[in-house]
Amino acid sequence: MAVSLISDFKIYEPEFQAGMYEALAENVNLFNQASRGAILLTANELPGHYKKEAFFKRISNLITRQDTTSTADVTPLKLEQSEEVAVKLHLKIGPVDMSLNAFKEAGLETPGTSFRLGRLISDAMAKAAADKAIIAANAAVSGITALINDVTGSSGKATITNLMDTQQKWGDQQTKLATWLLHSTPFNDLRKDGLNNYQLESVAGVIVASGQIAPVVGGSIIISDNSNLVNSGITNTYNVIGMAAGAIMVEMSQAEQIAIKTITGKEQLIVRLQGEYAITIGVDGFAWDTANGGSNPDDTALGTSSNWDKVFTDDKALPLVKLLCQ
Repeated sequence: MAVSLISDFKIYEPEFQAGMYEALAENVNLFNQASRGAILLTANELPGHYKKEAFFKRISNLITRQDTTSTADVTPLKLEQSEEVAVKLHLKIGPVDMSLNAFKEAGLETPGTSFRLGRLISDAMAKAAADKAIIAANAAVSGITALINDVTGSSGKATITNLMDTQQKWGDQQTKLATWLLHSTPFNDLRKDGLNNYQLESVAGVIVASGQIAPVVGGSIIISDNSNLVNSGITNTYNVIGMAAGAIMVEMSQAEQIAIKTITGKEQLIVRLQGEYAITIGVDGFAWDTANGGSNPDDTALGTSSNWDKVFTDDKALPLVKLLCQ
C-alpha cells in the first residue's frame, strides 16, 4: 500500500500563512469589539475534550445585621464551588482539489504561496466560529424559561418595546446588555419600528451594526441568517438573543495544521489542500453536559438545550435573554 511521507507534503509558506493570520486577526478583533465583548474570540491551546473552570457559588444572606448586644453562637454558612464547562469541537478544512494550471492561467500565486487563499480559509474559520457560537447561545438560553419573552401568540414582531420587555427579564441587571443577536428579518422589523443611529460592518459573513438601537435601549446588533435563529413552521418564528459581555467564549484551542500536496498521474497537475484545527465553545453560567452531550459534538448536539446545564443559581445573573417573535 502506498504511504505518503512528510516529503510528499508542502506545509503552507509565509505568504499563505500571513494571509490566514491577517484575516483571522481582523475578524477576531472586529467581532470582539463590535459585539462589545459579548462573543469573545481568543486563541489558547487546550488539551483534552473540555475546559473546566471552578467558581464559588453565591451565598444567601452572606451579609447580615450584627447584634452588638449578644454573644450567642451563630450557624456558619457553607462555601461551595461549582464549575463551568466548555466543549472542544474538532473541525476540518477541505480537502480541496485545484488544478495548478488554473492558478497560473488566472495569474495567481501557487496555492502554497497564495495570500488570498490564506485569507479565504481564515474567513471561513471565523464564520464557522461565529456559527457555532450562535448555536450554543440559542441552545443555552432556550432552556431557561424565565429569560424568554415569547410574543408569538400575539403575532408579535421585533419592536423596540418587545426588546425592552425582553431586557427586563434581567430585572435590576438589565443594564448589562452588550449586544443583540438576530436574523435579518426581525432586524428589518426593527428598522421599520424606528431603529436609528446604526452602522453596518461585515465580520466573516455576519453583519454587525454598531451604535444604539434607540436612546432607551443600548447595545450593538449582530445580524446573522444562521438557521438556528429561525424556527421553521407554517409561519416562521425568530430567536432574538440579548447578550451581556463575556456571554460566549470561543477559543482557537488547537492550532490549524495545513497540508498541501501535488497529485500526479492526472491529465493536469492537481494540488490538494487539507487542514484541521479545533475550537472550544463555552457559555458563561453554563456547563456542557459531558455525560449527555459527549465530546466533539455535532451541531445537533451543540444546539440541544438539555446539553447545557445552568450552574448559576440566579437566572438574572446569566448573560443571555431571548425574544421569540414572528
